[in-house]
Amino acid sequence: VEWNISTPYLDLVDFLGFLGKKTTATQKKAAVKGRIMNITDKIDRMLENGTAKLNVQAGKIKYKKFTATNVSTSISLLTNQILLNSARLNHAGGTLAMNGSLLDQGAQNGVGLRSTITNVDIQAMMHAFNNFGQDAITEQNMKGRLSATVNLTAALTDKGAIKNNSLASVVNFSVTDAELNDFEPFKKISVSIFKKRDFSHVRFAELKNTLEVNGSAITINKMEIRSNVFTMFVEGIYDTKKGTDMVILMPLRNLKTVADDEILVNKGKAGANIRLQAKTGADGKLKVSWDPLGKIGGLFKKRSP
Repeated sequence: VEWNISTPYLDLVDFLGFLGKKTTATQKKAAVKGRIMNITDKIDRMLENGTAKLNVQAGKIKYKKFTATNVSTSISLLTNQILLNSARLNHAGGTLAMNGSLLDQGAQNGVGLRSTITNVDIQAMMHAFNNFGQDAITEQNMKGRLSATVNLTAALTDKGAIKNNSLASVVNFSVTDAELNDFEPFKKISVSIFKKRDFSHVRFAELKNTLEVNGSAITINKMEIRSNVFTMFVEGIYDTKKGTDMVILMPLRNLKTVADDEILVNKGKAGANIRLQAKTGADGKLKVSWDPLGKIGGLFKKRSP
């Protein structure tokens, strides 16, 4: 079946019935056989064993918290697999282009997704996707405009929710006009240093990095974070369940206060710096320690910035 569909509104929750293990029903043959029963049986077998390609144009779609407009997509429905051949839509003030697949495996459905995100409001997007199954940085903390490429795999329940620890992805991102509010690790740093500076509302130069997500763990490659209250370079693992272990380089130029109206631009080098380690202790609390020789924890080797 090849089907061209146009609709002003589509709620994808209505299609959750496609998830979950399919069962083959055994029908009792009626005593009276007729032409209508024969045709119905053939249609049932065609829908169960056949394939379909759907070309969909939708003014608006909705899936739980997620909404999008001007949707154009091509989907192939196979016996136990849904292929998203291509999709383009507007969401949260920007655009998304993606392709991927959903493999029906009963109670656990495998998902693969490749996406390009352009100039999307990051707070609205994180709200729509339930913070992507993690709570390290949430919609309550982050603001800004996001552009990114995402390669993602996960497992969905038959209710369409992401199974615990099944999310794995590589995210190359850039965030402009970024703000981070009431972020607990920054508050911990403010307790140790820069005690007279307000870390509850922080604005940034462009934030860009490659993140590797594996379940609850987020691996952060070396990243410059330049803000109105401090500059630092970070690298390590932020894990909401197993604990955090990160290296933090604090350049000595942080001693100079940044004007509120200063335009923030990344420099690329740390220069002379103080080396810290942020690590979750045995009591489950995040602790920041001075690590001048790079020996604490043994996870990272000291290297020049």
